Amino acid sequence: MKMKGKIITGLMLFLSACSIAQPDIVATSGGAGTLGKPHWISKMLVTDVRGKGSGFIAGAVSGCCARSGIQLSVPNGIEGEWSQGWDTGGEWEEKWRQRWKPAWGNFEENYIKDKWFYIKDTIDSDLAAKKIEIMDNYFNEDELGRGAMEVYVDGKRVVLAYVKLCNPKRGYDCSIKENADPHGWVVTPPWSKTGKGTAVILYDGYGEESDKPFSE
Repeated sequence: MKMKGKIITGLMLFLSACSIAQPDIVATSGGAGTLGKPHWISKMLVTDVRGKGSGFIAGAVSGCCARSGIQLSVPNGIEGEWSQGWDTGGEWEEKWRQRWKPAWGNFEENYIKDKWFYIKDTIDSDLAAKKIEIMDNYFNEDELGRGAMEVYVDGKRVVLAYVKLCNPKRGYDCSIKENADPHGWVVTPPWSKTGKGTAVILYDGYGEESDKPFSE
């Protein structure tokens, strides 16, 4: 009888634990890039409300975005280290000299890796959750699935956005629901030059700056 009682108690505890709502995964696709000139992202970790996180390490980046698979719930923190410009010498320097755009400034001044940046900060997860919910319910189309988390750097600035793309050419209903964005949170993704795409900004901040790597 005692053994039966222990089994029942154990089963109840197991079922109770299983019934506790776990935070949903909101993004399984991640991207990292820049909002301007080339950078090197050596570390970029976004943590979430589950106590877990996903890395957005991208190496050399220019534009958007170096993609990777992630498992991220609502974000609550960010830590990263990156640099402006790349190492000199070799074939890559010559290739980028040919690709260089006038808008990025003088090649010699901006290509050479001479500035490093570091950030460790919290993200308002309550506000982030509200923004993600707005983005997920923005379109009348119900089959878009999860959005993507994207990190962009620009000098010491770092931005985290939750991005969702709806393409009517694929048969999606990309009309916007009535009163879908009462707070005006939905914007064009920072990297977009055509006005296409939709995003909500979950973090926009500035890191520390140094003339040598922070990890040294």
